[in-house]
Amino acid sequence: MAEVGGMSFEQAQAYRRAVFDLVADPLNWKRPIDKTIEFSGDNVEEFLAVVSDAVCHFVGAKPQFEILALIDDNDPCNKVRVVSTGYYNIVGA
Repeated sequence: MAEVGGMSFEQAQAYRRAVFDLVADPLNWKRPIDKTIEFSGDNVEEFLAVVSDAVCHFVGAKPQFEILALIDDNDPCNKVRVVSTGYYNIVGA
């Protein structure tokens, strides 16, 4: 089997699914995405790249990001809004 970033294809697919599930509509993943998520850590660019990869993989469109809060002394979490057209829109359904 081919490897993706040091992971087997199956591992990479499971990782993308887990990340995508953070932002996808839980009732129907093919609907548009508009979700605010929180994450800890200071590497915002890396986190956004991982989310972008997952959304592109499942939806076929690049998401847009709006940074709502970054780590500081008063707020230990990063918050980002993720918006993307849905799979239905991409395939014309």
